[in-house]
Amino acid sequence: MKKNLCMVIAAVTVFGVTVSAAADTETFYDALNKPVYSAENSITMTMSLDSMSDELKDAMGLTFETAAINYSINSAYNMSEDGKVMQMVYDMTMSMPGMDDITMTNYIDMDMSNEDDIKYLVITKSPDNEKYSYIDYGENSDLASIVNMTADAVNSDEMKELAEQLSAAVPQKEPEYKDGVYSLTYSEQEIKDMLRATMLAGEQIYLPMFNEMMAVTAGQTVTTESAAAGGAEGPTDIYISGETEPVIGGAEGPTDVYIAPGEIDSEEYRAEVEKWYGILSGVKLFAEDAVTLDVTLDENNDIKTMDMGMYIETNLYDTVTKIAEAVGASEEDLAEFSEYVTPENSDIKASLVMSCEYENVNGDVTVDIPELTEENSVNMLDGIAAVTMDVDLETVTVEGMELIPLRAFCNAIGIADDDITYDNGIVTVIARTRVPERTVTVTINDTHVNVVNSDGSTTSIELPRPAVLINDRTYVTSEFAFAFDYLYDNGTVFDIGDRTEGSE
Repeated sequence: MKKNLCMVIAAVTVFGVTVSAAADTETFYDALNKPVYSAENSITMTMSLDSMSDELKDAMGLTFETAAINYSINSAYNMSEDGKVMQMVYDMTMSMPGMDDITMTNYIDMDMSNEDDIKYLVITKSPDNEKYSYIDYGENSDLASIVNMTADAVNSDEMKELAEQLSAAVPQKEPEYKDGVYSLTYSEQEIKDMLRATMLAGEQIYLPMFNEMMAVTAGQTVTTESAAAGGAEGPTDIYISGETEPVIGGAEGPTDVYIAPGEIDSEEYRAEVEKWYGILSGVKLFAEDAVTLDVTLDENNDIKTMDMGMYIETNLYDTVTKIAEAVGASEEDLAEFSEYVTPENSDIKASLVMSCEYENVNGDVTVDIPELTEENSVNMLDGIAAVTMDVDLETVTVEGMELIPLRAFCNAIGIADDDITYDNGIVTVIARTRVPERTVTVTINDTHVNVVNSDGSTTSIELPRPAVLINDRTYVTSEFAFAFDYLYDNGTVFDIGDRTEGSE
């Protein structure tokens, strides 16, 4: 938890840099890179769609005049240097067009230092609920193993060496200093150059991730009706038709086809990075001042405030067609897109602005974890043994964390395909048989799951990692099941909801 600077790093992928020789610059980068194990901070973040034509909004099915999603987080935390012991509390408020504000307080009480006696308690409290909701993962040995392996990996000598390599690969830029504020401004080309340098220097991380992702994409069964695949016993290059009568290896009807996973080597990986660097260099994605960063330091030369802005300025038609051309897409592939999106109607301006304030950095931060009783709390896993069912889901593992296919899970608990929709990166699921009936939405590359119940009440769930698209399928962590009052664990689904009426 490096000062929540990780949020900035995730936003622009590039702010891991080394120390300069200039005195003020050295102080600045020392503050950015300093490990922080306790602090009190507040973060506000606004993602806004600043400019888009009405024609493009109509084509994308957007109904709002302006789009702005606002997050506000106030937190306090303390943790051990090995990352295995932590206490944290954070208040979160989120607002977005067309939805009521979502407010909640979350607590984490974790001690993973002893695998034989672990503590991992997550507590949530929302204003419209008189009781705390909690989950105690303490008896989940798989989770304990994952957390411990992650903590060990993050603090390993190999990871520290890699961090130094990444820092050395990114050219350092000297900040401007005026009236106590350090300021950095990056152009679009500088951002792309730093992204390229980071991807090349981080090959030992990104290459295995890429191969794992490609193995997931390739190593799956594409099911239609029969199991003939032309008799092939090894990896095969095939075209799978969207019609009902594909011809694959001489088969005359629908088939089951297993596409064997493949891997690329270091040379191929670096060639891919250079190829995409060339493609992106020919596409305008950002405003002239693409990323800005303003930082002030306190009397101890710790970060006091940090304001970051990232500014998108692109033409959707130009961006999509240039990338499509580079990857070999045909005009036919883009026919439907070009029918609605034109060079004239697809200018887009958007921004991500984040402001952070820090206090008591590496100081004595006390986190008060609420005392739970039977009267003031609800265990979300109570009644777990009431109804269980075994399901066969093709889970994938990304960065040590198991993900489940969203649609397949929903089908397994009785939700029809017609009640699962995908629109512009947002998946909406209607659970008609739960009590109460509810609508669940999750956004790709976001951790937030919103639940709107038929009685008008709302709840939400934070996933430990964002929902992702892999081979056009949405994958989420198993915590997604809580939105439907289920728990998924190692091939078994547990019904933990209100089963007084209307349940499956």
